[in-house]
Amino acid sequence: MSKDDRNNPDPLRTIRLLWDPPPAPTRGPKARLTIDTIVTAAVGLADEQGTEALSMRQLARELGVGTMSLYTYVSSKAELLELMVDHVYREIRKPDEALDWRGQAFGLALQHWELYARHPWILQSNLVRLALGPHYLDASEYLYAALEQLNLSPEDIVQSAKLLDSYVHGAARGALLAQQATTATGVSHDEFSAARKEFWNTYFDLDRYPSHTRLWTFGGLNDQRDPFEFGLNRLLDGIAQLSGEQASPT
Repeated sequence: MSKDDRNNPDPLRTIRLLWDPPPAPTRGPKARLTIDTIVTAAVGLADEQGTEALSMRQLARELGVGTMSLYTYVSSKAELLELMVDHVYREIRKPDEALDWRGQAFGLALQHWELYARHPWILQSNLVRLALGPHYLDASEYLYAALEQLNLSPEDIVQSAKLLDSYVHGAARGALLAQQATTATGVSHDEFSAARKEFWNTYFDLDRYPSHTRLWTFGGLNDQRDPFEFGLNRLLDGIAQLSGEQASPT
């Protein structure tokens, strides 16, 4: 690919790479690189260091090739990131069709939560303007199919799917920020909380914060339930009510 091509990207180029990658040459010496080997190596580096540290030069060193040879396959880091996101979305599996809509949607949300934990760099990617790769669309298809069982309107299905995606994405970003704080400071969340116990004895005003006081007194601030699953179940309750289903007792 020429420098001019990289400066004037073809908006459909990434689509073609995702859906119809170039085949390996059938003549001459075996090619050292393919789109898949490049993307797999990039994912490994991003898992270790994040995407900010990932560069085409670093990736070339990892693969043992010249940097310019990568541009024969991938036009830019931005295009590489789109290929990487779709690559890891192959880890999302189709839910068990024996489950009802709620079980399928719940399981898919957990799969996404775990995907973000394995590949936290996804959370720094722009999922709004992805090039619509096959694996990313597979994951969307699974959720749409689960929600279709509720006989909702097409609009409600799409909005419900967006709501679930946004919730999981936001919760995962919160968990990532907490982990980053621990890594940056070397102080765990429990250690951080323990170090601030003196605040409650010295500065906390019972009269100024009566709701806090009541919640603390009656155990509300010590709830041991998983906050991610609690929020997910409340969202699913709301979606169920769109079709007249009763909310789950969980």
